[in-house]
Amino acid sequence: MKFKVGDRVRVKEGLISNKSYDGIRFAPEMQEYCGKKYIAESFVTGNRVWRLEGIEHWVFSDEMLEPAPFGKSDLKTGMQVRTNAGGLYMVLENIDTKVYGKQQFILANFEGGFLCGSDYDDELKHADHSKYDIAKVYDVPVTGSILKPLRCAAPIWKREEEPIEITVKEIADWKGVSPERIRIRED
Repeated sequence: MKFKVGDRVRVKEGLISNKSYDGIRFAPEMQEYCGKKYIAESFVTGNRVWRLEGIEHWVFSDEMLEPAPFGKSDLKTGMQVRTNAGGLYMVLENIDTKVYGKQQFILANFEGGFLCGSDYDDELKHADHSKYDIAKVYDVPVTGSILKPLRCAAPIWKREEEPIEITVKEIADWKGVSPERIRIRED
C-alpha cells in the first residue's frame, strides 16, 4: 500500500478516461479531480482503493494518485507557522479582497508584526528574504490568546533541509587556517 489514511494526495494529471488503473476504471466524470489535492479518507479493503475527502461517488487506486506537496493553498486560518529565522506566526485570513482581487492570508506574530501571503510562492518561500521562508506548519487549536506558544506540538509539515555546499577554502576561512590544514573525514 502506497498511501495511508490521512495522507495528502493529488489525483494525477493525464489519466486516460475509461482506462483501468490497478483494476479500477477511471471514468470520464473523474477528470475534474485531476491535479487537485485531497486527504486519503478511507481505504477500501481487498483492493488498493481510496475514498478521498470531499468526493462521494468515486474511488481512486494508488496508481491514480501521487503524494501532494504541502503548499500555500493548504494554509488555513488558525494554523501556526515557524519561519527560517525562528519567528512564530499565526495564519489569518485577509478579509480585504480588493487589493489583489482574490483572498490572501496574513501571518501575524506576538509582537504585532505581520507578513503578507502575496509575498509567498506555492512552496511557501518568501519572495524577498529566505529568513521568512516557512520552515514548519502546525495545526494546533487556538485557546485564550491569539498565539499560544508551541510546547509539544509536532508540525504537520516541515521543509526538507537543503544540503549545504561549501568549499575547503570557505571552511579554512571560517576556521582561520590555511586550506592545506583541512582534512575531510568520513563519519
